[in-house]
Amino acid sequence: MKRLLFVLSILLIAGCHHYPPDTDNLQSNALRLIAGVPIQDSINPKHNDKIDWRMFVSDTDVRVTVVYTIGEQYKPHNVRGEIIVFDRPGNVIARKPVVPGKRDYTIMFTARKQAPYYFEFRADSGAAGYLISCTTQPLDPCSKCGPGTTCCLPTGVCCPGNTKCVAGQCVSRNVCTPPCKPDQVCQDGICVSACGHCRRGYVCDIRIKRCIRRRPIRHHHTVIHRERRPKCKAGQVYDQSSGHCITPSPATVTITANILNVKQSASGNTLIVVDRGAIHGVKFNYKARMGGILLRQYSLSRTRSTWKTKRLDPATITAKYKTITIFGN
Repeated sequence: MKRLLFVLSILLIAGCHHYPPDTDNLQSNALRLIAGVPIQDSINPKHNDKIDWRMFVSDTDVRVTVVYTIGEQYKPHNVRGEIIVFDRPGNVIARKPVVPGKRDYTIMFTARKQAPYYFEFRADSGAAGYLISCTTQPLDPCSKCGPGTTCCLPTGVCCPGNTKCVAGQCVSRNVCTPPCKPDQVCQDGICVSACGHCRRGYVCDIRIKRCIRRRPIRHHHTVIHRERRPKCKAGQVYDQSSGHCITPSPATVTITANILNVKQSASGNTLIVVDRGAIHGVKFNYKARMGGILLRQYSLSRTRSTWKTKRLDPATITAKYKTITIFGN
C-alpha cells in the first residue's frame, strides 16, 4: 500500500507544470505603451498567460494608432480572442475580435492630454507571440507648417511659397504641362489668357499682358514688317515668350487609387496593393507617389496593381495613407 501511494505521488508531481507568474494580467499592472517603441510579447492561456494589459498616456492631445501584429509573418497563428480599449472611467473606446490567421489589428482613436487609456488583449484559445507598435500625430496636421508655407490636406504636407497643393501633394505654380499657347501665360500651373479678348485690330502682347494695336503690313518698296520666327524642327513648337523653339512635354496621366492592402515582401520591400489596374489606364512603365514618397511598380493585373517602397513599414502606411497617385505619360 505504501509503495502504491509513493508511485501515485510521483505521477502527480510529474504531471504538474509550474509557469512563471503573469505580471500583466491585471489592469493595475498594465505596462506602458510608448510611441515609436515596438513591444514584443506572447500570450498562451494554457501556460497561465490568458490576459495582457497595456496603458497609453500622452502629454498633449494626439491622434493615436496602435497596431497589434500577431504570429509570424508567413505562418498563420491560431489565437482566438479579443482586444478591447478602455478609457479611465471604463468606457469602451474600441473592440477588435482576434481570429486565427489574421495578423494585423489596427486601433485608432483620439487621446486627450494626461488621460490614461487601457488595452486588454484576452485570448480564449491558441498561443502566439505578438508585436505592438504605437504612433501618434498632432490633432492639427498643419501645426508643423511654418511661416511662408501652405498646409496641404489631407496629407498635412507643408508646401513652400512657389508651390500649391494638388491632391495632397505640392506642385510648382509656374509649370504648365503641356506648354501654354503663344497668347497664354502659366499661372498656378494653369494656362490662362494673357490679355483676355482683344478687339479687332489689336493683338495680345504677353510681355506686358495688354492688347496693343496690330502693326500694318506694308508692301511699299517690298518692305514687309513681320516677326521673324526661327524654323522649328519636327516635334518642336515656337515659344513666343522666349523666342525659341521648344519641345512640348507629353501630357501626364494621373490616376488616384485606393489602398486595399499593405504587406512586407521577403526581400524587405513594403508592397502596397491598390484598386486600379490595366482597365483603369495603368501601364507597366507608370510610377506612383504617396505623399512625398516615390513608389515603383511591382506588379500589374487587369483590376489591381501593386507598388513597392523601402522607406516606410506597413504599419506606418496603414496609419497615415488611404490613397496613392499613379502617373505616367
